[in-house]
Amino acid sequence: QDPTPSKEAAILEKVVVHLSEDALWGLYDKILAGCIKVLEDVPSAVFKIGDLLAVIMERKGDQSRTDTITRIVPLVVDGVKHVISSFNKSNYSAQASNKRVAVLGAYLHCLLLISEDLMFSSGELFSQESLFNGHFLTLLSLYTDYISNEQGEVKPPGWLTPLILLFDIHEKMATIVQRRNRLPKVEHVWQYFEERHQRWTPYTAASSAIIEKAYLAGEREVCFQNGRRHYLILFNIMAQINEDNGTPRAIMRLPKEEALYKELKKKKVPTATLR
Repeated sequence: QDPTPSKEAAILEKVVVHLSEDALWGLYDKILAGCIKVLEDVPSAVFKIGDLLAVIMERKGDQSRTDTITRIVPLVVDGVKHVISSFNKSNYSAQASNKRVAVLGAYLHCLLLISEDLMFSSGELFSQESLFNGHFLTLLSLYTDYISNEQGEVKPPGWLTPLILLFDIHEKMATIVQRRNRLPKVEHVWQYFEERHQRWTPYTAASSAIIEKAYLAGEREVCFQNGRRHYLILFNIMAQINEDNGTPRAIMRLPKEEALYKELKKKKVPTATLR
C-alpha cells in the first residue's frame, strides 16, 4: 500500500539533507577537482566540462568564478612552461601530439569557455597574472618562428586556436576594464516605474546597493528581498519581476544627483543650486 501524503512528507523530511554553506563550497571544490581530473584524462571532454562549470558559477556567484579561474590559471602556466622548455624544432611533430600538449589545449579551451561570460573578473585576473605579456607571448613567438622557417605544411598544436581566441577576448576585456576605471566616480541609484501612479520610484538604499553591486560585477540578474516580497532584476531587459506574483516593472539607473534633482523638481523645491 502506497504511503499517504503525510507519510511521504515525513519520509522526505528524514531523507533530505540540509547542506550548510561550508558543505556546499566543499561540494563545489570536489566537483572542480573532478572536472580538472577529467580534462587531464579526456581532453576532448572540454566542452561538457566548460558547460558544467558555467552552470555552477552562475549559481554560486562571484567567488566561485574567481576560484575557478584561479585554480585553472596555474595549471595553464605550468603547461605553457613545459611546452616552452621542451620545444624542439627538430622533433616538433612528436611534441605536437604529446599528451601534455593536448591537456594544455584543453585547459586553455576551458579557460576560454568560462571567460567569455566573466569579462570583468577574467580581464582583471589575466592582467594581474601577466599571462599575455609573458608566458603566452613567448610560446606564440616560438611557434611563429618555427613555422616561418619550416618548409611544407605544419600541423597546428591543440593549444594554438584557444590561445589566439584568448588573446582576442583578453584585448576586449582589458579595454572594458580600462574604460570602466576611467569613468568618473559618480554614485548611482536605481528606480522602478509604478504604472498605477505613472512615476519613477527609488529603491531603498539597501536594495539599490545590492542591484548596483551586481550590475558593476557584470551579473545578468540579481535577486533580493524587500520585506516579505522577493524580486528578480534582469539587467538585459532592465526589468524587475515580483517573484511572488510575477508582476513585471521597468527599472532604470541614474546618477544620484540627477535622481535628487528630479525628486526635488517634482516637489517644486527650488533646484537652481543643484545644477
